[in-house]
Amino acid sequence: MAKIQIKSEKLTPFGGIFSIMEQFDSTLSSVIDSTLGLRCRLFGYRYSEIIRSLMSIYFCGDSCIEDITTHLKNHLSLHPTLRTCSSDTILRAIKELTQENVLYTSDTGKNYDFNTADTLAHVLRMSLLI
Repeated sequence: MAKIQIKSEKLTPFGGIFSIMEQFDSTLSSVIDSTLGLRCRLFGYRYSEIIRSLMSIYFCGDSCIEDITTHLKNHLSLHPTLRTCSSDTILRAIKELTQENVLYTSDTGKNYDFNTADTLAHVLRMSLLI
């Protein structure tokens, strides 16, 4: 016969997402915030919190940014210290981090438009050094 345990704390259907989020905060958040700089002085979300929220969307099996507001925020807000931002905040931060595209014209006259995303590439390189 199976043993049944009665739990008084609230449970989330997303298994170990809190331990992943805590590990992210202990290792990568300082690198992200020091590389990208301060986003807000008094209140608001740091870039590391926004990137962590974005990662949580995909780790929990959702496929678009709006899912954090509609499906995940109630579950992720159960953690006592980690803050989860809304989809609007994530989209604003992505827009803040965008850079102008570079136009390259080849010898044959074709134009190629690309974006090097230097700031985010630097964050990735710094994260690899941890």
